[in-house]
Amino acid sequence: MANSPEKDENENISKQVTQTKLLDTFYQHLGVTFFSVVFLIVGPTCLFLIFVLPFLTEVWWPSLLYMTWWLWDLQACNTGGRSDSVTRWVRKWPIFKHYADYFPIKIVKTCDLPPEKNYIFCCHPHGVLCYGVVGAMGSEGANVSEIFPGIKPKLITLEGSFWMPGMRELLLGAGACSSSKASLHHLLTKEKGVAPALMVGGLPEISNYHEDKIVLVIKKRKGFVKLALETGSQLVPVFSFGEKELFFQPAGYNSFLEKHLVNKIGFYPVAFSGRGYAQNWFGILPRKQPIHVVVGEPIQSSKIDAPSHQDIESLHERYIEEVEKLYNAHKASYGCENIQLEII
Repeated sequence: MANSPEKDENENISKQVTQTKLLDTFYQHLGVTFFSVVFLIVGPTCLFLIFVLPFLTEVWWPSLLYMTWWLWDLQACNTGGRSDSVTRWVRKWPIFKHYADYFPIKIVKTCDLPPEKNYIFCCHPHGVLCYGVVGAMGSEGANVSEIFPGIKPKLITLEGSFWMPGMRELLLGAGACSSSKASLHHLLTKEKGVAPALMVGGLPEISNYHEDKIVLVIKKRKGFVKLALETGSQLVPVFSFGEKELFFQPAGYNSFLEKHLVNKIGFYPVAFSGRGYAQNWFGILPRKQPIHVVVGEPIQSSKIDAPSHQDIESLHERYIEEVEKLYNAHKASYGCENIQLEII
């Protein structure tokens, strides 16, 4: 007996929906893979192509051309990066939208940010690879320019990242700049509406293996406070709810590494596991965990050319209070009501 037209139509719609979901999943995985490849593979691969391949092929002119450009452009990361026309184009690449949809990443706005002022987005926690902040501030994947019109977020990372061929071009194209003092002063004094996005806690916040608490490293970090006072910029606390849950970190093993190796090798080795492409229990991909990047209210402060120790301490204390206030105000909304915030 032939199927009714209504049943055939429903089956066709169901197939189309399934195909659309599979295609969306493919693009989302492609977006996250793109980020991982850029961070882990592009730099070393380009180094090989530039310095090793010429010995094998005896073709030197591409390497010489690129190295000439590299030397001439080396300080771009300290002088504002690429032009707005370039960064607007790169930040709107579809791959970044797929990347943000993978989790998904959503920016939560708590107040307006007038573009007549400059801001420092102080982001927490760092997480394994800053997935939330990269998606929210390092591209238009989460529509940050629509949410905060007139504001130009600038993802800030170590200057060494801009020494890596290939990788530096993608970072600069997306508007990223160096974390050097010269770079940050340039960004915050040359034009209005600029908002460097700093990972205040840095690498120590990668190791966040406690199930019942989130540890932020702030108490000894005061350079960003001095920078805000010197440039008249306003500190804006930013908290990524869901960042910590992207990877499983074995508590006992990471605790051992933290206690016995950090001081000896100078960085934070971390064991972690996420998910794979076809299963959810093990792999290098982050879990599909929603990330809500909550942007708090700016902390008002005055410009002081030579801030005293007391000036810095006072604003630093206010900043810690605002971070705690922001976390406590939103933790219940994003499943963290039983997770304590510890600031060290």
